[in-house]
Amino acid sequence: MKKNILTLLLLGISCLMSFSQSVPEIDLSVYNAKISNNPIMPDSNIMVSCTVKNIGDTASLATSLNIYISSDNNLSTTEDEKLNFFIVSALNPNDSVSDSTLIKIPHNITKGNWYIILYIHPTSQDKDMTNNTIVIPITYTQIINKDLFNENLNLSIYPNPVKDKLFINTNIDKSTEYSIYSIDGKLINKSQINDKVIDMEYLYNGIYFINISNDSKKLNSTIKVVKE
Repeated sequence: MKKNILTLLLLGISCLMSFSQSVPEIDLSVYNAKISNNPIMPDSNIMVSCTVKNIGDTASLATSLNIYISSDNNLSTTEDEKLNFFIVSALNPNDSVSDSTLIKIPHNITKGNWYIILYIHPTSQDKDMTNNTIVIPITYTQIINKDLFNENLNLSIYPNPVKDKLFINTNIDKSTEYSIYSIDGKLINKSQINDKVIDMEYLYNGIYFINISNDSKKLNSTIKVVKE
């Protein structure tokens, strides 16, 4: 009789352990993080993109991915400055989503090495917290002349939204280059600017990021453009 009771108890414990091990869990992982510009400059806009995947075995709820700048590669959500965020939609197991957003580098950073840190806000069901963060090293190497830098802030383009030709309303020369990025951070085209015009007629409708740079003028700016 005692032997039968002991056998039943062991069987019950085994069933409970098996049940606890089979409880579905979420596991959000961030990877393939990119930035449009490096080195960076104070007060400049740069594009950040990444992919988030649910490698768990149950669906996740929508959450946020926060973007910080830090003087070291260890995130402190209380001390490091939060630059922007975007919403990560609910994901089924093995589903992923890619997104991009602009961040503005703080005006008071000092010369040296910095880090852009992407951090998925964890959920209580996330089984692995070690893959929720990814770090992108960046460098600020130049001392910017204030007068030249203010010209960067006055960079403007029109029309936006655009159908075919995008015009640049600022002083540039033939050495000025532009790069067009898709919303997921892929480089589509890179070339020199001719007559202050960028041709966008061949692009599909959607959102793009255009980086305009000129080393001699210390010009480096990224602008969000809508193609219609």
